Amino acid sequence: MKKIALFLSILFFVQLVQGQEHRFSAGVGTLTTNQFDDFFSAVARNIAGGIFNGSSIENGSDLGEFRFSYAFTPGRRLAWGATISYNLSKYDIIKNSAKQGAQTSAYYTFAGEGTYYYLQKDWIRLYGLLGAGITMVGSKQKDLGGAVIDSETQSFFNFQVTPVGLSVGRRLGGFAELGFGYRGVASIGAYYRL
Repeated sequence: MKKIALFLSILFFVQLVQGQEHRFSAGVGTLTTNQFDDFFSAVARNIAGGIFNGSSIENGSDLGEFRFSYAFTPGRRLAWGATISYNLSKYDIIKNSAKQGAQTSAYYTFAGEGTYYYLQKDWIRLYGLLGAGITMVGSKQKDLGGAVIDSETQSFFNFQVTPVGLSVGRRLGGFAELGFGYRGVASIGAYYRL
């Protein structure tokens, strides 16, 4: 009886593993909540700097949001997983119309995500995604010689709501998403399914 139970357990486990899908993806996004946070932080710093010491941050550049994600699909319609996202911004520190240094802000987002597939065909899938996690921001201000003037670290709750996502391909493919949050208003990328 124990051998039969063991055999059935192994058979069930093998069927369960074969029925699962693992998806690894990499993507980029724009107009993210991290970029909005960075923009409003720069505005607040310029207002405070203008009032207290006449400094401002200008000539901003942003690399955009880059992410790596893993998702596990135990059934047909639902998937869950995790995402690591990175965003970097740079500014010049200006005082009395002269460059005094530079400021960099690195945003790291760690989030859990859930996906629901509205439509699944052989080559195409339509889905929605919800995510929630934490963003850690490390900001540094350096003078022209590279010495750190000021350093600050903070964290905040972050989220993603993607009502419309479209993926095309079987094992290897691409995706495009529209939503709001740490992935951005618009997001594209590529994936590989196991």
